[in-house]
Amino acid sequence: MPIEGNAIQNPDLVRAMDLFLVSKSELNGKRLSKELNRATFLVPISLPEGAPTDHLEESLKDMEIRYLMLDQKSTGKSFLMAFTDREEMKKWNEEEVPAIFCPFSSLQKIVLKHADQCSGVVINPFHQSIVFTAQNIQLP
Repeated sequence: MPIEGNAIQNPDLVRAMDLFLVSKSELNGKRLSKELNRATFLVPISLPEGAPTDHLEESLKDMEIRYLMLDQKSTGKSFLMAFTDREEMKKWNEEEVPAIFCPFSSLQKIVLKHADQCSGVVINPFHQSIVFTAQNIQLP
């Protein structure tokens, strides 16, 4: 399951996202799908007040966390935010925010489990802004 951390980078995924945004070809789609399934993402969370931030991985087992969402005001939809690295996360919030590591398969589960509140996931929302809705989040 997800763990806290700062040292995460996904250069191959970032390259695949950039290529896909330039040309949404079948080859670039397959490359993106492959890299999504290999990547681990930073997902910002909100902890209960007074929750210990030391050894967060151990503490998460016994506490309820809240995933921080990006609200799309024009549609009223909310999206789970996922970042490829800490620098991308700082484009959203420069302050140190608790985050967990999640593989794409965990992002899929979170979105599907919370589909009543979460319309999908947005990866690097302040740069590439790749969106997967609850309807299309299942990759081959």
